[in-house]
Amino acid sequence: MYCRENDSPLRKKKIFSALFIFLSVISLDVYSQSAWGLRQCVDYAIKNNIQVKQTVLSNRLAKVNYLESKAGMLPSINGSASQYHNFGRSLDPVSYNYTNQEIRTNNFSLNSQVTLFSGFQIVNTLQQSKLEFMASEYEIKKITDDVSLNVVAAYLQVLFAEESVSSAKDRVEAASKQRDRTKLMVDAGNLAQGGLLDADALLSSEQLAEITAENLLSSSTLTLTQLLELDSANNFKIERPPVDIPDQSILASSADEIYQLSLKVLPEIMTAHYKVQSAEKGLAIARGSQYPRVIMYGTLGTGYSSITQRFVGTSFNGYQPNGMITGGGDSIYSANYTNFFEFTPFRDQLDDNLNKSIGVTLSIPIFNGLYARSNISRAKINLMNSRLSQDLTRKQVYKSIQQARLDAISSLNRFSSATKNLEAQTLALEYAEKKFNVGLLSSVDIINTRNNKSKAESDLLQAKYDLIFKIKILEFYAGKPLDL
Repeated sequence: MYCRENDSPLRKKKIFSALFIFLSVISLDVYSQSAWGLRQCVDYAIKNNIQVKQTVLSNRLAKVNYLESKAGMLPSINGSASQYHNFGRSLDPVSYNYTNQEIRTNNFSLNSQVTLFSGFQIVNTLQQSKLEFMASEYEIKKITDDVSLNVVAAYLQVLFAEESVSSAKDRVEAASKQRDRTKLMVDAGNLAQGGLLDADALLSSEQLAEITAENLLSSSTLTLTQLLELDSANNFKIERPPVDIPDQSILASSADEIYQLSLKVLPEIMTAHYKVQSAEKGLAIARGSQYPRVIMYGTLGTGYSSITQRFVGTSFNGYQPNGMITGGGDSIYSANYTNFFEFTPFRDQLDDNLNKSIGVTLSIPIFNGLYARSNISRAKINLMNSRLSQDLTRKQVYKSIQQARLDAISSLNRFSSATKNLEAQTLALEYAEKKFNVGLLSSVDIINTRNNKSKAESDLLQAKYDLIFKIKILEFYAGKPLDL
């Protein structure tokens, strides 16, 4: 593609826009056709989840508060500058003399103050903001863990749905072959016409089961894509890793043992812990308001006045009568001088008018409308509430672990039973097919036997993925990463 020299700018713009859209569509199509792995799904969901983003923003605010508290340990320094124009009779703020001249004045100052003692409020505020920041770090971990668990559950559900579809297709194929064999036997007169009707009913039933499985796959895929915040589930595919039954050694651990491990790794436990410590610092801050405050301050200032003058020299004008006479009637002469002044330059006035001050203020709280006592009461209540929240969190985690362990054991028993049942139903179907092929079993009996095997396959598939997820949950409480 090229652009001739006489092409208009509008034509060039259209060409480049079309090229950009074409390349974007190609990229989108390639991206949509690539299979998503579990880790990719989890990372993408965490990156795009709105709740995660909001929690990250809250964490940033906590960090800003922490940095602000650290800066609060340093002295404050503020500068100021002003300029005034005075007309008529006014007081010169530099010379403190009244004048009727127009005056332009400038004032400059640099002020600093530092709190020497405030009942340790500044130190405790710094420690509290640090604890709040650490708690917010674990809040991010908590929300990302929740998103990860939801994605893992949805991913496993899609895998289960895909296997259900595959199994349903196999059963449809087997039912179709069974129907063909039955028709041959009916045509040969070895089986009544009702046998063919039963085979047709079985085929229809399996086809319905296939449609149901495909609907489940579509629904499960939609749920997963919604967790990923994708706009559409079209062309969305996931990788199908070998999903084996995970190591079951975690089931040998008691609920108490798993709980002790969870106390060290679960973010909600750590968040509650830091919230309690933060509330303790809040109580210390409130109590600090009952202590005296000692503040040291210092000021550096200077100024300028447009009418300020300075002496630059004098000249001798001779002797002139001063209006006084001697006793003999002669005039008395005095030396006459003329003094010369000039307006003091701006820079010189800044040096001449420089002033410094330093001082210490002691503030003793006597009565402040029960403000301090009310704050202490609120801080105590907040501390008690934080401790109760910590206890509630720990109890909820312990109960969840107990339930998760019981569910995992139940799932294992169900999986074992489903495995044995499928083995038995498979042998039963093989035996029934042999009897049916020689005319020793009715079509109804063979259909019932096949249905029993289909149900056993479905039960085993459900038990398998249920066991995988329940063990993953239990391992998660013990601090192991989520993965297949």
